[in-house]
Amino acid sequence: MSDVVYVSKSSIERRRGPLRVAHLPGESQPVIYSVHGAIAEHYKVDPATLKESHAATIDYVISATAGRPPSGGTENSKEFGFDLHVFDTEECRVCR
Repeated sequence: MSDVVYVSKSSIERRRGPLRVAHLPGESQPVIYSVHGAIAEHYKVDPATLKESHAATIDYVISATAGRPPSGGTENSKEFGFDLHVFDTEECRVCR
């Protein structure tokens, strides 16, 4: 078994509703997560009720992994996209 080369020391706190604040290594300021647009609508959060809109955690995951080229795009495309599939909102902690 190989040695562990990195352990991330990060924390995240839920403020209200979908608003979360993460403290991440390498960042001097907290990173704020929330929901927006179609993601808010999917989780039945009225975007008008959000005091502030921020990227969702899935946005960070996709950007960190460089997404995938949109249909018709190439690997060198500057624009990336993703398809979000949620199968069971009853089991989702964000939906509750």
